[in-house]
Amino acid sequence: MSLKSSKNKTGPFPPVRSVIARIAKNRMTTLAEFRAAGIKLRYIDEGVFRQVYKISGCPLVVKFPIDKDGIQHSISEVNRIKRLSKIKELVPHLPKVHYHDRMNGVLVMQFYPRPKDDAETVELLGKIIKKLVSRIARVQMGDIHADNVRKRRGDWMSAVFTDLGY
Repeated sequence: MSLKSSKNKTGPFPPVRSVIARIAKNRMTTLAEFRAAGIKLRYIDEGVFRQVYKISGCPLVVKFPIDKDGIQHSISEVNRIKRLSKIKELVPHLPKVHYHDRMNGVLVMQFYPRPKDDAETVELLGKIIKKLVSRIARVQMGDIHADNVRKRRGDWMSAVFTDLGY
């Protein structure tokens, strides 16, 4: 099965289901195994525990653990996503996990592009905070963006909402 683009109901990408089915069937755990199966991966980034690759021509990423701590990190991530998905306001903001090899720590998730800058990140986070504050405190907060979030003097790790008029 080739991963070349083709028009289908999901757009110009190969069907995600067929890619996931191939990964699950072959239980691939390394970059070399993915490439041998004809799945091209492009390096995106890495953190302390994992390396992240985007599947070429498909809106998916693969997270490979760097060591045993990376395997545990993947397990913890999936467990947190499951727990947080019980809060309906958070569900649209949680990443979609398509495949998780618990033994080897390999995760295949939906690809999400980065926000263009910090201001866009703050605005996106503000929308989540707005939902949660509304649910928990029954108060509407509609004006959370970079200009209305500041740091507390003396405690530079604490955010303060400086305009709660809307």
